[in-house]
Formats: sequence, C-alpha cells, structure tokens
Amino acid sequence: MVTEPNVQRIYREIQKQLFYMIPEKWSKVFLYASIMERQKYLETGELYFYYIPKGVLKKNPINVYEIPIKFCIDENGYLKLVDKLYAQIKKLHKLCIELDEKKWNSIIISIADFKFNVEYYYNSLNEPNFNSYEKHLIFRYKYLEYPITSFNKKDREIIKRYLDLIKYKKPITKIYTEAMYEMPFKTIEAGSRNSNIQYIKEDDIRLTEEKKEIKSQILKMNI
Repeated sequence: MVTEPNVQRIYREIQKQLFYMIPEKWSKVFLYASIMERQKYLETGELYFYYIPKGVLKKNPINVYEIPIKFCIDENGYLKLVDKLYAQIKKLHKLCIELDEKKWNSIIISIADFKFNVEYYYNSLNEPNFNSYEKHLIFRYKYLEYPITSFNKKDREIIKRYLDLIKYKKPITKIYTEAMYEMPFKTIEAGSRNSNIQYIKEDDIRLTEEKKEIKSQILKMNI
C-alpha cells in the first residue's frame, strides 16, 4: 500500500503543508490525527501537531493552535490550513480503504533526523479506553518526551493506566518510513494578519526520488 503512487502523492502533500505551516526553523514535528466512524456512517476525529523549534538551547514544543497568536498570523486563515491538512488525512484514510487495507482509526506522522515516518494504528488508544483529553496527554508523554514527573497526579495515573494496558494489549500498527533531504522551502510568514494565506507550490519542497525509493521501506508490520 505504501508504494502506491496515490498514497505517495498524499504523503508529499502532507509534508508540504506541514513545512509551510511552521513559520520558524524547527528540528522535529509530530502530528496526531484520528478518524472514527460513528452512527449512520458519520465520521468524527481530531488533528493536532507539535514542532520543536531549532536552537542551541532546548526549547519547548509548540502546539499548532498556538502558532497564530505567537506569530501574529490571521487565525481564521490559518485554521483553514489546518482543515486542508486534515482533509489530506481523511483522503489518505479513504484511499487505504479503497486499496483493501484494514481500516485504521488513528495516525502518527513525524519528521525528524531527515526521516518521514508514518504510524498507522488500528486498535491503540481507541475508545472506550481513553477519551480525547487522555489521548492527547499520552501523545505528549510518548512523542514529546515530557517526563512523567512533569504531569500532575491525575494525569500521571492516566499515563500509568496506558502503560499497564499496552503490557497486555500491544497496539496493532503498521509503520512506514522514508529518507528526506533538506531543500529550500517556503513557509508562512509571521505577521500575516490577513485571510489571503497562500499555499506553497509543489516544487517548493523536493525529494530526491531515486534515493527515496532505495531507502523507503516498511519498518514494522504487526497485523
């Protein structure tokens, strides 16, 4: 499935949008998105991502929804970018089903150390075990590497419940990774307090396709 051209095309679009939506230099980005099917085939879900600003000193992760205020960017226009990014996730979800893949309910996308990584989750962190707040909390602990001592007592209990759960019920996942190569790219400009926010063009971020094909691989499949 991951070698399907249409899937690769969506990966490229997600990469471009993430690069564009972060208005400063960064070293890592971690995205969570879920798509859950409710009654009458209605889909609900959520999306958020954090990035780690690049710098000599260690910096705290920045939440996507903090960016408009932090960088004086029009909030309505920026939220449209978030919607566009989530639309790509939903498009990927639909395509996976069309390709006769097992239906996943959440996805983790990370970009770090010149690698693009996608984790498809089929049963992990699924309700009724954890609600939306608890999933967000676990995401921060697991991917942003907050020490457990930095959480309050109630939140630590949630994290411990998650750690106990996965001892006996391993997540069903499929993980895909590929190498990336640093190239010049455009980002949204800080101080863009107008609703006419532009999307970057396809050529603004380029991957070396020959090297990518060689190094692209499925790292783990536990289905």
